[in-house]
Amino acid sequence: MDTRIRIGFAGTGWMGEQLLNKIPGKTNAEIAAVYDTDLNMAEEVLKRSGVSMDCLVSDYQEIVSDKNIDAVIIASPNTFHAEQALVAMAAGKHVFCEKPNSTSLEDHKKLVQFDHDNQDLVTMTNYTLFFNPMEQKVKSMVEQGLFGEITQMQINYRHAVNIGGSKYWKTRKDYVGDAVGMGITHAVFSLCYFFSPAKAESVFASSHASADSGFEVDPIWNIMITFDSGATGIVLGDIEGGNSYDLYHNIFGTKGGFVFDSQGKGEAAVKYWNEDTDRKWVYPLSKEEKKHGWPESISLPNSGDVITHSTRESVSYFLDHIERKEKPFLSFSNMSIVQDINFAAQLSAESKQPVTLQAG
Repeated sequence: MDTRIRIGFAGTGWMGEQLLNKIPGKTNAEIAAVYDTDLNMAEEVLKRSGVSMDCLVSDYQEIVSDKNIDAVIIASPNTFHAEQALVAMAAGKHVFCEKPNSTSLEDHKKLVQFDHDNQDLVTMTNYTLFFNPMEQKVKSMVEQGLFGEITQMQINYRHAVNIGGSKYWKTRKDYVGDAVGMGITHAVFSLCYFFSPAKAESVFASSHASADSGFEVDPIWNIMITFDSGATGIVLGDIEGGNSYDLYHNIFGTKGGFVFDSQGKGEAAVKYWNEDTDRKWVYPLSKEEKKHGWPESISLPNSGDVITHSTRESVSYFLDHIERKEKPFLSFSNMSIVQDINFAAQLSAESKQPVTLQAG
């Protein structure tokens, strides 16, 4: 009996194609249907991916109504995510969704509640930094208490979104929703990930209008988040200019600190200090300081190119949790705080006041 997970796919743009490419050849999954409003683009993607043209459908409802399809991967433009996810979940299908899950607070709440109420469904938001080895290493160091109690943190996400040619839709509010969900949410995710189990309590944000690229949403954001531990986190984001790709990390605790400079060269990209280093900054990528236990080879999140992202790991993570019948860490309900902060930031920037997050 064929036990492979049959997948319906929505969206064959740049990110969608990268995800789609990770399915052919897998022993535990197969692509059953592919949907996109641009059929010509979808056909070209299927050719490049080696997927049969028989999988191409012209109506997303064909995927939802097909009882033989087990799961849906959603990589369509942002404002379609929630609607496509909700109808798929209602049809009993597991859902992998590109960030953000929703551009509407109301739909975000529906997704989280539906996920919470249906423990047999596997849902996942593709926060790709979760799979990066450096992020995992830093999280481990934080959990081991190597930096003491974390009191301050800054994470940037500055990356000029590609709006050339057919990608110009990314400038439009009715497709994008907002700039935080479009990309800056990666920094919000990492900040919450490193601070957890501390819970975010309030958000104070400001934003800046487009300078010259025609973005209908404010592309530049400054977000301050306070936590119930007394700590504070800062996210600085820009999807327009970005000064090249910038995912700067600065983590400060009572017994140490960590800095990742995504624009730094060679051994200068990473440094940290704690009591084990005699409270002196060390550069673990240098040959002289390998003794501090940094892995010999570890990839850094220093590129905004989707091809370099952990798409293979994220797809495998989703499929593995379906096979194990287990809710993943990246489920809609587990990750609700990331989008809670996003929507609070929008309200704060508009009102010019801090916004308190609801408990729970």
